[in-house]
Amino acid sequence: MTSMEKDMKKKVFIFVIIILLAFLQADGFAQMKKTAQSGMTYLSISLGARESAMGNASVASVDGVESIFYNPGRLADVQGLGISVNQVNWLADTKLYGLAAVYGFGRYGTVGVDLVYMDYGTIVGTQVVDKSVNSRGFIFTGDVKVQDYAFGIAYAYKVNERFGFGAKVKMVHEDLGDAF
Repeated sequence: MTSMEKDMKKKVFIFVIIILLAFLQADGFAQMKKTAQSGMTYLSISLGARESAMGNASVASVDGVESIFYNPGRLADVQGLGISVNQVNWLADTKLYGLAAVYGFGRYGTVGVDLVYMDYGTIVGTQVVDKSVNSRGFIFTGDVKVQDYAFGIAYAYKVNERFGFGAKVKMVHEDLGDAF
C-alpha cells in the first residue's frame, strides 16, 4: 500500500469519526427538555396593518416615519418633521404601542427616535403546589406585572437619488415581574 493510499484511508477514517460524533451530539441535544424559552417576542409583531398583511416582508416597501421600525435607511427620504403613533390590539388582551418622531435635516441627513411598549394586561399568577395543599394542584399568588419596551435612535443619510443608508441603535428591556 502506498503512502498516498494510507493518507486517503486515514482521511476517510477521520471523516467517518467526525460524522458519527456529530450524529451522537445531535441526539444528545434532542434529549434536552426546553420549555417556555422565548424572549423579546414583542419585537417581531408588526406595528402597521400593511406590514402585518405582507407577513413582515416590507423592508423595501415601507415609507415615511414607519420605516424607523423596519428599515432605518428609508428614513433618508423624510423631509421635515414626521410623527407616527401606533396601537396594535394583539392576542389575549395584549396591546403593542409604537411611537416615533423623525426630523429630516436636508443634506445633513435624518434623525429619529422611537419607543415600542408591550402591555400584557392583567396576568394572574399561580404556583404549583402539592395536591395535599390544594386539590387543584396550584394556588393563586396575585397579579403579575410584566413589562417590555424598546427605545431606539436612528440616523439616515441619502447619498444620491438611488442610494441611502441608515443605522439604528436599540435598547430593549424585558421584566417578567415576580414570575421567576
